[in-house]
Amino acid sequence: MSAESVRKLCDAVLNTCGGRCAVFAGSDGNYKYAIGTREGDIRPLVKDLNAALSGRGGGRDGFAQGSVQATKEEIQAFFDNK
Repeated sequence: MSAESVRKLCDAVLNTCGGRCAVFAGSDGNYKYAIGTREGDIRPLVKDLNAALSGRGGGRDGFAQGSVQATKEEIQAFFDNK
């Protein structure tokens, strides 16, 4: 799944539910992500995500995308602790 496809999927989720979403695509060890919210600035979450999971990326206040070097379990653990 391309980064553009991930972004479109996240936008679709936001348009449907209006809340925070996180979409990951890839294989263990190399995931692309798109994260969005309509409730404020998502950049602090993305900064923490990238620091915790050896990632990189960025965006604007309500939407960000990038990639992380992590397993599914590491990604789930990160969000479980948020």
